[in-house]
Amino acid sequence: MIGVPTYEFRCASPVCNARATALTKDEVIAQLTTHVKVEHRIPSPTRPIMQFLVDNTIRELPQQKGRS
Repeated sequence: MIGVPTYEFRCASPVCNARATALTKDEVIAQLTTHVKVEHRIPSPTRPIMQFLVDNTIRELPQQKGRS
């Protein structure tokens, strides 16, 4: 059985529409980190920047109940 994503990252940049989902918050944070480094060319984002991004661009997805 494939897991249903429970976390989502949506880039907040007005010129970027990147989105990623993952099963765990750690996985989506890793995707966010890679996105910042590669797409926005910030090779060494600071801890405060990353904390701001985590707090403002990651959300927990609502889970739907199984079908009858």
